[in-house]
Amino acid sequence: MKLTAFILSLLIVGAAQAQEPRLATLAQQKMCGEQARKFFLDPCDGHKDWSEYTSHYDAKLNVCYVMIRVDSYLNKQHSPEFHSIAFMVFDAF
Repeated sequence: MKLTAFILSLLIVGAAQAQEPRLATLAQQKMCGEQARKFFLDPCDGHKDWSEYTSHYDAKLNVCYVMIRVDSYLNKQHSPEFHSIAFMVFDAF
């Protein structure tokens, strides 16, 4: 009985700690935003179809994500019938 109560209390404490979100500081968010911009604008990669980006810093995993929107057209007139949109997510570093 004591062992069951001990294990149950460990599970409750562990679950409470697991639910605490880590929040990114403003400095971390700023650093991530700057790195995402560099990644997006890097001229060496030649990302001519990339149209916009969004950054997100995950404090729990310590990862800076950048989501890129890619607009592609299958014809030179850029008609909507031949337009495709894709989203890609990268580690900005």
